[in-house]
Amino acid sequence: MEMGVSDRGQFVVETSNSWISVYRYDEVFNDYDKDEEQLVRSLVHNPVPYLIEWRGDELLKKFIEDFPLNNNAVIDNDHGIICNISKLKGKPVSDWVREKK
Repeated sequence: MEMGVSDRGQFVVETSNSWISVYRYDEVFNDYDKDEEQLVRSLVHNPVPYLIEWRGDELLKKFIEDFPLNNNAVIDNDHGIICNISKLKGKPVSDWVREKK
């Protein structure tokens, strides 16, 4: 497993068959409509957005499973699901990643 941080603050973890990238992306709210932004702000008081990209579900599943429950974190699958990360723990990534409302 290899890990690193790019010059722009992008954290990347790579294995032989998958990778995950996490970086702060403040512009995310430019892509939200008013209702989506209000939903996120109702779930997290002062949200700090991060963009997560990946190949292979192994590292994404581990990221979600290992995320501390006492933190308020929201996942937006970009297909209509916006929910607290705790609701996705224990679910296969394939069950929710492209799920619509």
